Parts: sequence; structure tokens; C-alpha cells
Amino acid sequence: MVREEIYPLVRDIVADALRIKPAILTPESRLREQFGADSMHLVSILIGLDAAFDQEFDAEAIPKSEVTLNWIVDHVACVLAAR
Repeated sequence: MVREEIYPLVRDIVADALRIKPAILTPESRLREQFGADSMHLVSILIGLDAAFDQEFDAEAIPKSEVTLNWIVDHVACVLAAR
């Protein structure tokens, strides 16, 4: 699966977890700073990613610093490429 296919799926999962419209998100969107994402939001995003990509994503991989939509897309692409 290529990045161009991954991005819209991840964007929709993130938007759903944050309860915002997907169109608001950009690749550079900072989830914690801009949208107040907390650990529960990130767990919800991980659960959505697990289901959408039929792959378990490790919560420990999420950086403690700011997480962007681009980071999540890149992380998903790397994990999928490694399987």
C-alpha cells in the first residue's frame, strides 16, 4: 500500500478519534497542540489503525513530543512495508 492510499484512511481515523471534520486536518497538523489530543485520543487512533490496516501498532512507538498527521502516515507506511 502506497502513502497516497494510506493518507486518507489515516486522516479519517484521526478525525473520527478527535471528533473533527477530516478536511480540517493537514499533513502538518499537530494533534496535541492544535486539537488537544490526549493519551485516550491516541489510543483510539491506534485502535482505528489496527482495524483499518489489519496490523497491530505499538503505542510505545508514539513520540512523547508533538505528533503530526504526517508522522502517523509515515509510521503506518513503515510498519506496513516491514510486514
